[in-house]
Amino acid sequence: MSGGPAGLDIDHMEPLAEAWDSVASKWTDERSERYANDLDAHRSLVAVSSGPNPSKGDQDPAEWKPPAKCASCTYATDWVTAKPGWKLTIDHAEGKALAKLATSCTEATVKFTRDGARGAVRCEGGDGRANPAG
Repeated sequence: MSGGPAGLDIDHMEPLAEAWDSVASKWTDERSERYANDLDAHRSLVAVSSGPNPSKGDQDPAEWKPPAKCASCTYATDWVTAKPGWKLTIDHAEGKALAKLATSCTEATVKFTRDGARGAVRCEGGDGRANPAG
């Protein structure tokens, strides 16, 4: 969805084409549709400013990072928490980029459970450091 209220877009944390490359190409049409419209997962669909969203397109973290440095930890945390519930895979370049992003995310947490994953990060100030969500 594009051009929503106040310049917001709705973004798939894991773009549909990236999910397709990951494992979704093997899904039924019904499962693909459920993924595309997933309102139950904590961070599958996110509201983002319409400025940087088109530049992300269908790229993964190896190919695109948020322009605001302080958003990098939130992006990385949301990316990895969106994967388990759909059993999406991480390729080598993607994993390497996420590991590099994670080195600066000392306050980010990701908890994996049988029902999926949840991440917690709050971005404050302009210093690029993540602070724990409260």
